[in-house]
Amino acid sequence: MKNILHNDYWVEIPAGKFLVGLSLAQRASIIERMHQLRMYAGLFKHQLHLLESIRHKCQKITKRYTEWFRTRIQTGEGVYEFPGLELTKEENALKMTKLTQPFTDAFRVERRLHFYVPFEIEVHLDRFYIARFPVTNEQFYLFNKKTPIESIPGVLEPEHNAGESKRGARVHPDYALPICTEIGGRLPAELEWEKAARGVDGRLYPWGNEWDLDAGYFYYGQVSNAASVPPDKIGNKVDSYPKGVSPYGVWRMVGSEPELVMNIMGSISSKGHHPKESYADTAWLDHMIPMPGDGNFVALRPVLDQWPVQQWQGADLQKNNP
Repeated sequence: MKNILHNDYWVEIPAGKFLVGLSLAQRASIIERMHQLRMYAGLFKHQLHLLESIRHKCQKITKRYTEWFRTRIQTGEGVYEFPGLELTKEENALKMTKLTQPFTDAFRVERRLHFYVPFEIEVHLDRFYIARFPVTNEQFYLFNKKTPIESIPGVLEPEHNAGESKRGARVHPDYALPICTEIGGRLPAELEWEKAARGVDGRLYPWGNEWDLDAGYFYYGQVSNAASVPPDKIGNKVDSYPKGVSPYGVWRMVGSEPELVMNIMGSISSKGHHPKESYADTAWLDHMIPMPGDGNFVALRPVLDQWPVQQWQGADLQKNNP
C-alpha cells in the first residue's frame, strides 16, 4: 500500500516566477463577455450608473492596491513586508470596507473582479510540494480515529474506500491544521495555491484560457458530456474530471469545494468556488483561478517544504532533495 505521504501523491512546484492576477486584456475580455451575455439586462438606469461608478473607483484604487500587494509575499512563517511603500488610508480601508449589497449576480461578479483581484504582476516563489489530491473523507476520518499516518492509504490505493469516501473532506480550519502538522506540512499560501493551479503563464483555468464545462463540477444541476469524460470520472470524487488537471499534474483545484489557504494578510481564507455558490450563467467567471474563494464548505490540500521521505516504505522509495 502507498500511504498518503507516498511520492506518487505529491507534486513538486519548482522555484521561479509566475503571473498572478488578471491582465488588462483579460479584464477587458471578461467585461465584454458579460455585456454579450446580457448580464446587465435586468438593471435599472440608476443601478447601471452606480455599477459604472464603482467600477471606475475600484480601478483607480486597485492600481494602488497592486503596488502594496507586490511588497508582501506570504510564506510558511507569515507575511514578510518588504521596504518601499507605506499603506495609504484607502489601502488600509480596502481591507475592511464592503462597497454595497449587490443588486444582481452581474453586480456581484463585477465587484469581486475589481475589488478583490489584483492586476497582473510577476511574483517569485521558492520551491514547494503540494498534495496531488485534496484530503478525502476517508483519509480525514482515519486521521481523526488516531490512525497512524503510515497506515492512511493514498487516494488511488485499493484500501481507499470509493464513493462518498473519495470526496474532498469538508473541514474546519481548527481541525485542518493538525493533519498538516502530523504529516510535517502546512496550509498552502494563497500564491502557492494559485501557481500550482494555473502554472506560470497567467492562464485563467488549470487547463488553459478557454472555458470547458467538462473539466469540473461547477454548479448544481450541471450536466457533463459523458462522451468526453469517462462515466467513472464524473462526480465529486477527488480524482474526477481528468480534463481539469493543472499544468503540474494537480487534480481538482477548481470545480469542487474551495480549499483552505493562508492569504497575504496572514490569516486563513480559501481559494476556489463551491458549485453551490455558482450558476450556469456565471460559472465561467466564478471559477477563474485568480478569483477569491467563495463557499462555506471548504476542503484541505496540504503543502510540504521538503519532499516526503518514505521512512515506512523502505529505502528503495526514498527521495531526497539535492
